[in-house]
Amino acid sequence: MLSDEEWSGLTYVADSALAIMDNVLLMKQEGLSFITRLPDTFGLSSELKEEAAWRDQWADVALADDNEGKSRYRVQSFERTLYGQSLRFVVVHSSHLEAKQ
Repeated sequence: MLSDEEWSGLTYVADSALAIMDNVLLMKQEGLSFITRLPDTFGLSSELKEEAAWRDQWADVALADDNEGKSRYRVQSFERTLYGQSLRFVVVHSSHLEAKQ
């Protein structure tokens, strides 16, 4: 059994199946931090990507192995409400994926 201190220090990482209402509400109720991918089927996903492109306020993400020719990543963070819960969303931009388009 985890102590309250151990529980509060956890961050649950899961695939996009976590993003359903029951799961999000349970995570918030239990005070558990989580990271998941918001599925593209959510209108909010497109909205956040469009706003990130429009704002163009990217922060570069430094990777430990920053060799030339590898993908570069940039992020923007947004606060939004989903299922009545205030959540933080991060839009990630990959130079590698952009080059494929």
